[in-house]
Amino acid sequence: NQIIHLISAMHQGGPIDGFTRLKASKQECLGSLTLELQSIYQRDGLQGEIWEVTNTTNRTQTLTETQFFMEPTIVALAVKTRVLEPNACTKLFKVRNHE
Repeated sequence: NQIIHLISAMHQGGPIDGFTRLKASKQECLGSLTLELQSIYQRDGLQGEIWEVTNTTNRTQTLTETQFFMEPTIVALAVKTRVLEPNACTKLFKVRNHE
C-alpha cells in the first residue's frame, strides 16, 4: 500500500521515489498543542506532511490520531509518540489526497 510506504519513509526521513520533497513553514494551534509543519512530500494525487507537535502545558498529554483528523482530505495519520510530557515534542505524519 503506497500510503503505508509513504508514512514509513517519512518516519525514516529520507527521499521517497516518485515524490517531490518541499520544505515548509506553517504553524497551527490545536488546544494546548502547537503544530509546526516541517516537510511536504508531493506527487499526483497524494501529499505527505511531517509536523512537529509540542505540548505547551505543564501536564502530560495522551495523543490520538483522531484528534488530528481535521479535514476531509486526510486519508491517514500516525503519531510517533502517544504520551507527550510537558514541553516535549513528537512527530505527526499526515497523508492527504492532493489535487
